[in-house]
Amino acid sequence: MKRLPLLIFTPILILIILNGCKTNEGKANQDISITAKNICEKVAFYQEKDICYLFIVAANKNINVCDDSKEEFSKNMCYAYVAAYKKDIGFCQKIISPASQDFCYRKVAAAKEDLSVCEKINIFQEKSTCYSEVAAAKGDLSICDKMTDEFDKNWCYEIVAPVKKDLEICEKISDSSIKKECYVAVAATTQSTDSCERLNNQIDKDWCYEEVAKSIQDPNLCEKIVDKDNKDLCYSRVALIKNDKAICEKISSQHWKDSCYEQFAKAS
Repeated sequence: MKRLPLLIFTPILILIILNGCKTNEGKANQDISITAKNICEKVAFYQEKDICYLFIVAANKNINVCDDSKEEFSKNMCYAYVAAYKKDIGFCQKIISPASQDFCYRKVAAAKEDLSVCEKINIFQEKSTCYSEVAAAKGDLSICDKMTDEFDKNWCYEIVAPVKKDLEICEKISDSSIKKECYVAVAATTQSTDSCERLNNQIDKDWCYEEVAKSIQDPNLCEKIVDKDNKDLCYSRVALIKNDKAICEKISSQHWKDSCYEQFAKAS
């Protein structure tokens, strides 16, 4: 299954990003926040939206934020999101890595809702992914329908469905694994467990409930999770997202409870 590389950030870059986002004063900052949100809402992968927003807001407060990163991968991702925000492929030219540069073109293509930008991508599979991301950004299901490769078509449906918040698009997917991921993605973006109920496997349902719980920052949804360890992990993750260590008390396992509190101690 195609997936974006895991976004790994150094503590220094995280601090730079967070410090860049602390202030929200003045109309200029508000305009940047609104525009950043509009761009990041076009990101097809719901797990990626917050990272997109942080990079854009931070970069607008300090344009050197990308260059300040000592970690090459994080720097490249920063360039990609700033390029998307400014709808300027010139920032992609700063990236040396061909794979990261193709990623940058994908982000710009989605931001501009322009399939022609995808033609700059060299890796065929990345180009197909770019078409899908533009389809998601435009909310244009016809782009998916025209794809001839079954896997690419399924992938396209998967990322358009949560953007359009339309569970029925998932039903067009022929691959059961991709369809399952589509249900979970729609659940997270609609902030509803309705699509979770279409999953047959309890492990998958538990995963779906956690994604919704994290999305709406509601620890009560973790109660729906059957597996004890997964339920405790759900509480811990919601606690961190909500920045509410009182939620750690809901964890039954002493090991996971201690781990939850330790995460807060490290963040303070």
